[in-house]
Formats: sequence, structure tokens, C-alpha cells
Amino acid sequence: MAKIDTLNRDLKAHVRAGKPGRWSLGDGLCFQLSTTGSATWALRYTANGARKVMTLGPAVLPVSERELMRLQLQAAEHRDGIKVGLDPLAQREAEQQAERDAAASETFEDVARAYVEIHRAGWRSPTHAQQWENTLNQHVYPIIGDIKPHEVTTQDVLNVLTQPHKTGRPLIDAIPETASRLRMRAEAILEHVFEHQFDQPTHRDKWKGWTNPARLTNALKKRLAAARMARGGNNGVHHHAAMPYTDAPAFIARLRQETDLSALALLLTILCATRTSETLKATWSEVDLEAGIWTIPGERMKARKEHRIPLSTAAVELLQNLPRFRNSEYLFPGRTSGRQLSQMSMLARMRGLAPGFTTHGFRSTFRDWIADTTLHPDTIAEQALAHTVKNKVEAAYRRGESLARRRILLQHWAEYLNCAGREDEYAEKWREYLVKPFT
Repeated sequence: MAKIDTLNRDLKAHVRAGKPGRWSLGDGLCFQLSTTGSATWALRYTANGARKVMTLGPAVLPVSERELMRLQLQAAEHRDGIKVGLDPLAQREAEQQAERDAAASETFEDVARAYVEIHRAGWRSPTHAQQWENTLNQHVYPIIGDIKPHEVTTQDVLNVLTQPHKTGRPLIDAIPETASRLRMRAEAILEHVFEHQFDQPTHRDKWKGWTNPARLTNALKKRLAAARMARGGNNGVHHHAAMPYTDAPAFIARLRQETDLSALALLLTILCATRTSETLKATWSEVDLEAGIWTIPGERMKARKEHRIPLSTAAVELLQNLPRFRNSEYLFPGRTSGRQLSQMSMLARMRGLAPGFTTHGFRSTFRDWIADTTLHPDTIAEQALAHTVKNKVEAAYRRGESLARRRILLQHWAEYLNCAGREDEYAEKWREYLVKPFT
């Protein structure tokens, strides 16, 4: 029997016996069992005339020859230090104290910069890391950079989101997509440092009862709503009730169980991020299923300009299976001859499945999902929504339409909507387009 086999047999016998103690493996290296039954490797040595024992780590049996060799080398390194007057246990304690002191003085800016460095190599491009650094430097560090991570509050996050923009308006009003990304980035940074430190006994107390102040929970939503009202409400703009994008996959799973025309019209509207009227007035002549393109003429668009929609595979499948009626040109004909399905039919379907939310609100759901979780550019997102762009430079860029990039975006959206129960598969397939791991 090989020596390693004999060693494992003997050590397992000690574990089965359950008697606390230490068993030498030679040159100070030993196997020890505590009164609770936990097994560890340890080094016994003498320093400054005192006998000491330093734990080297948990012992998992059977131990391999490679692991045993690693432990023997580690013990030998410590013995070399002891020969020149060093005490490995005292050194370890000094290093741990230094780590505690460093962590005690860490600021949000410190942990944020560390977070970027840790993730830089795994991000899709250097540009993404640069975007993080630029937005944090410009908008976050001046507000909360000097605050310790565990002391950041919901009010601090609100101060970041509502700080004055160069236009004179609050940041969240002037550049809402950037504000949304800032909130998401602050949430990810704080969650990372919490997960890293909470498992360490020296840091656990300061994180007890902690909840992430940057997470979009009711507390932050209420603060944002109160701040908006203090600024004069919505400035006369009506916002449709939007379903949180995190709830959308489960909603779509329920919607797909319905097969009537109003449910199918609602599903197509959500898949294509169109306005209700654009879907209900759609005709078969506008749809090219072979090319996967739906072309809405300018007279039916809010901006009075033709809008081409690259159809996702889910949208194409829906249209392929949609019944055609001889006496109607519409995709979704109404009961009255020559008329399309009424908006009330779609509204009733939406109310029945998700009370409190609107069909039009899904355009905001789509936009929030892009801003919070994906790397798709804002220009592509705005073009997918057929929004009018006032900036001349951006408008010139958009004249090219970037149809291929919008096709990727809408396919990504469709697969997100249909990912209920397949979240891991979705996250793996689209990881290059995701800001952070999908949860």
C-alpha cells in the first residue's frame, strides 16, 4: 500500500473515532481535530521560547499527494522564516489587522475603483470600462465618493440622481438613461463589497441589517416620486403605467396562454415595442415575412416618417400563425366589417392580466430594460422606439437606420421576454450584450 493511502487510512480512522487531538505528519506539520469535529492542517513551532500552533487551512480527506506536497512546502517556508527570527502567526495577525484598518478607511470611491479593475478583463470592450470610469468620476464620486460603503444611504443615492445637470435640470430629468445606469452601477458596486465583506467576521457587524440603498425598491421609488413632485410633478407630461422589466417574462408566459386576437395583438405590440395604434391599424401589405420586416407608413407614425421594424423570430412566428380574414386587410380585424380591432379590446386584455399597467407603458419597460441591463447604444434604442431626435449630429447618424443592430436588439428583447424558466440559458447566450450577470 502506498504511503499516501496509509496516511489517509490512519487520518480517516481518527475522524471516525471523533477524539479531538493533533497527529504529526513530520517537521511540525500536523492534522488536528477540534472538539466540534472540524478537521484542519496546522503547523506546530517554537518562536521566542513559546510553543505555538498556526492553522494552515481546512483538511479534506482523502488528501492527495499533490496537496500534501503543497502543505509540506508551505510548512517549510514558515520554518525558514522562524530560523531568522520571524513568527508566522504574529505576521498573519499583523496582516489581518492591516486589512481591517484598510477596510475601515475604505470609501465608496475606493471600492468602486477596485470593482472596475476586478471586472475590466471580463467586460466586452475597453470602452465599457471607460464608460464606467467616466460616469463615476463625473457624477458619483463628487457626491458620495468619500462616504464609507456601508454608510451610503438612500438619500445619498437620491442626491446623485437629482444633482444639477449642466442644462440646469436635475440629472434624472436631463439624461434619464445615464441616471438609470448610475443607479445600477452603484447597486452593483455596493452589492459586491457587501458580499465580499459580510462573510468576514471582522466586517460582519457593520453590515448587519444592511439593504442596498441603490436598489430600485419601494424606498428609493418613493424618494424619487417625492422629489419629482417637489419639482412640479411631471411638468404636464402624462406617463403611462409601466410594468417593471423584471416582471415582464412571467407576464409574457401568462399572455402566451391566451389565443384570442386581442392577446395576440398585445403580444406583437410588446415584442415590437410599438404604439397601440400602430399595431391595431397594421395591414398585411406592410409585412414582409420572408425578409422579416414590418414597414409602417409615415402617415400612421407619430413623427410622420416611415418606420421599418426588423421582426424577431418570435414576432415572425406569431404572424405566420395568425389567421387571415378574406374580408379584412388588417392583421387584427374588428367585429365591424372594414374596421380593425378596437383599442378597448386590447386594454381589457391588459387589465385582465396585469391590472394597473398599460400597453403603452411597455415602451417604457423596453427602454428601462435596455438602459439598466444591456449594452445596446441609446441611439439604437431610441430608433427602435421611433423617437424623434433633436440633436442634428445624432439625427444624421440615425439616418442610416442601423437596421441590423435594431434586429439584434429586438431579438434580444424577445428572448428576454420568453426566458421565464430558462434564465441561465438566456444569460449565457446574451452575455456579451449584458451589463451585469442576469438574475
